[in-house]
Amino acid sequence: MPRIRTIKPETFDDPDLYALTPLARWLFVGLWTQADREGRLEDDPRRVKTRLLGGDAVDPNTLLEELSPKFITRYSVNGSKFIQVNNFAKHQRPHPKEPSSVIPVSIKRNGKPRKNTASKVDSGSLILDSGSLDLGSKISADADFDRFKDAYPKNRRQSGKRPYQAFRAAKKTVTLETMLAALEQQKRSEQWQNPQLIPSMTKWCNEERWTQVLPEPQPAVSKLTKQLADSDAVFRAMREKA
Repeated sequence: MPRIRTIKPETFDDPDLYALTPLARWLFVGLWTQADREGRLEDDPRRVKTRLLGGDAVDPNTLLEELSPKFITRYSVNGSKFIQVNNFAKHQRPHPKEPSSVIPVSIKRNGKPRKNTASKVDSGSLILDSGSLDLGSKISADADFDRFKDAYPKNRRQSGKRPYQAFRAAKKTVTLETMLAALEQQKRSEQWQNPQLIPSMTKWCNEERWTQVLPEPQPAVSKLTKQLADSDAVFRAMREKA
């Protein structure tokens, strides 16, 4: 199913991308919309042409080969063919409700995961891989950490390796969904209405704060409800005296 993806202006400054033929560049952009949240899709040239190059008299397989291996990785698992858009997950942030990928990752003959060929273009959000990112490649490629960070209160979000390392250590003992559910409950709590009482991301992970259930504000009692309750109490007292 096609998805909405992002493209950034830096894309158009990339010399490797400009070395491609115009239709290959167009196909490259189109592949992001066809890939799942991990940047993977079925390697079916006929379907690719129908969806992305329907009006062009061109061989889609030739264009896919032009993109490989710098921009995409073509691989097969158990006889089925797939495409991995290289570096797709670095900065791409799929919608939290987007389904998980059902396509297997690329595997080498010895059973180890294949390393995607790096490119100057970040094919997920298309940010140039200039080495100037404040996070390491492992951090920027971790979609789970991105989801956790997005769910955290904006005024307490952190960048850098410390929150990432704390998050990865926490994930060894708890699932991401449990962490996200705990965050949603704590964001509703009375304590977290005061930004100064919200722990940092690093502290939240290190102290296993997902195990806490914080008291939530009680529903406000309307003035009319309070008046009726007071009146009822007066009537009961009068009856008792009578």
